[in-house]
Amino acid sequence: MYDDKGWHHEGYHLIGEFYSEFADYDVMIELPINYLTGATGELVGPNGENERMKKLSSGPYNDSTYGVNKTVYYRAKNVTDFAFVADPKFLFERIMHNDIEINILKTRKNLKHWKSVGDYVIKAIDFYSEKIGKYPYKRITVVDGNITAGGGMEYPQLIIVKSTSSPISISLPGMKDKEILERIVAHETGHQWFYASLATDEYNEPFMDEGINSFYENEYMIANVHKDEKSKRGELYKNMFLSSIIYYANITYSMNTSCASFDNSLLYGSAIYSEGPLVMREIRTIMGEKVFDNFMKEYYNKYTFSHPRLKDYISLVYKFTNRQNADYIKRRLTENIVNDFKFKEVMIEGDTVKIMIDKGDFFPQLPISLFYKDTILNYLAPEGTGLQRFYIKGTKGLKNIVINKNRDVFEVKRLNNYWKNLPKFKILGTVPDFDHYQIFLGPYAWYDSRGGVIAGLWLEGREFINYDFLMGKNQWHAGINWQFKNSHPEYIFAYSTPLIAQRNYLKFYFNYTISNYIYTSQITLKKKFSGDFFFNVASSRYLIGKVTITYKDVSKVDSIYIDPINYEKGKMSTINFGIESKETFKYINYNITGNLQLGKNRCLSDFDILKGAVTMKSRIGGRKKILGVDLFAGAGNSDIPMNYRFDMSGDMMSYAFDGKHIKAYSGFSGKLSFLFPYIRPYISAGYLMHPTVNCGIYYSAGMFIDAKIASINIPIFYKSPDMSKFDYRILFIFKVMDIDIGSISL
Repeated sequence: MYDDKGWHHEGYHLIGEFYSEFADYDVMIELPINYLTGATGELVGPNGENERMKKLSSGPYNDSTYGVNKTVYYRAKNVTDFAFVADPKFLFERIMHNDIEINILKTRKNLKHWKSVGDYVIKAIDFYSEKIGKYPYKRITVVDGNITAGGGMEYPQLIIVKSTSSPISISLPGMKDKEILERIVAHETGHQWFYASLATDEYNEPFMDEGINSFYENEYMIANVHKDEKSKRGELYKNMFLSSIIYYANITYSMNTSCASFDNSLLYGSAIYSEGPLVMREIRTIMGEKVFDNFMKEYYNKYTFSHPRLKDYISLVYKFTNRQNADYIKRRLTENIVNDFKFKEVMIEGDTVKIMIDKGDFFPQLPISLFYKDTILNYLAPEGTGLQRFYIKGTKGLKNIVINKNRDVFEVKRLNNYWKNLPKFKILGTVPDFDHYQIFLGPYAWYDSRGGVIAGLWLEGREFINYDFLMGKNQWHAGINWQFKNSHPEYIFAYSTPLIAQRNYLKFYFNYTISNYIYTSQITLKKKFSGDFFFNVASSRYLIGKVTITYKDVSKVDSIYIDPINYEKGKMSTINFGIESKETFKYINYNITGNLQLGKNRCLSDFDILKGAVTMKSRIGGRKKILGVDLFAGAGNSDIPMNYRFDMSGDMMSYAFDGKHIKAYSGFSGKLSFLFPYIRPYISAGYLMHPTVNCGIYYSAGMFIDAKIASINIPIFYKSPDMSKFDYRILFIFKVMDIDIGSISL
């Protein structure tokens, strides 16, 4: 592709898509006679091919080619690319709608799910035609295809939807298969406007197609699937929940970011597919819906079948709003802006509400909603930045006032958008609520050899904000349990909150825990020096350093609460230096963790503590890893307290032997796992050193069954130096979203 910036050499990439010139294509394809085809453009020949495909679709599948080939001829005018599909197993269907030829190539296994795809295409064409402009072509082909690039893929006049009997895509809670399918079809159909006819530079300016199109996909779902504002998923669509949750994870970029700037597909998708629609909604809010619709229609009419740039889009903005608003929109598209609106003062005097809010650098009008007993009054705070004061008549029955209720302008922190903001209470858990402090109630169940059956309740609260919504600010946990075997209670209280948290992953946070008279305080400084994603679990590489100061007081605990195999009484203070890295080398993914822990007797501690350890966990294989190799080495002083020794059931890679393991002050081990689907057999062996019992080799083998919600660990045998014979154990571990919530061991 050549334009005023010169030659563009970018080919097809895992991250990002195409930038191509318009051209005419005449394509002839020779293939077996029983194959059905679809492609960009018009099927010109051979004569009677459409009827032949209909006939092949009406009968049972026939894989015989009779040794005969055919040549199909497609012609496409003024398109940026040409794509075709061919398969003898396709079923062909044609629908006409407003002189548009809709060709559908389905597969027999997905007929149940695909019976309404024609209706989805028609609704999408009508929606985009109304919002943007007339459908730019005479035909479109929709294919039930085998792709790995998300849920679907677009080409001029041809779209492919992922081939599966149960369509998979990022979805809202409770979304049905047919709803996911309709969403994908609408999104890919929308690309006939944003990519095929508005042929933007998708690699260097991906917002111009995927960001804008994802906004209209969301609007389509609101208009056609969830019209009811009171429906749960309809509310989530209106609040752009999927986009919001990524944005809150602190993955924000300016909309002029090129694909080359993203280290992985997840970052690219988060910024363009998630933040992009939020920016579009903000532009609509600033202009007003009617003006915005006219703006988008003029953009389409002016630049269709050309190559508009972001600068052209911004230039047109100035025609549809005042300069101050347009200047803000320009900044919003070219800078990484993070808004945070808040109340500064709310006073009621007679029948007048006096309101002062802080708009920060946001100049345009800002939506304000007043909630009365029987109605909601929507108001626009005046233009201007910083502190804005205004007066609204009507105080009778006023219950609450909310800034930016519908997230029309996106911002990171929303808890301060409410005049009155009460916590939300939920049983077990729910999706993150960025507007309210959340409190959860849940059951607790456990079993071990000391306490027998242990059951109880826990209560937890947290504030989800931008820097780590999975943990949140001001997070606390309180629980009380009952040991039925010993007829004694257990209790725990924990509190943690970040003190400093920045986007470059510098964190300084505080934790405090009371558990059965064991008091623990921690202050941690954590810094990510490199990495390709904010959340480590999604990263392919990172390097993190951490320093933690810990004070633990076990001097007041009653022996009934603690197992001597795990704890010693006393006070312990340590400083821990840790480093963690993750890398990928060809067919190996590996994590390396190292730490050094120091404590000094009489320095807020009753013990001398010197402890160091290195762990490497590697996964080997191609796209699907088939082998796990884990290595561990650790050493400490021989009189190190029991609390800080290495646990054979954890550090040293032998699992599920509560009451049958010993705590080593030094040792090394290795584990080999076979990563089959749902079943992971393993063998492990190591050498341990202990001050009072036999030192020597231990080994074990077992099987880990991962059923997602419930996981079962079945050690087949286990042998340590202090055991005269093999032992075995079965452990059921119950999980929700990969978090342990209980276990039963046999």
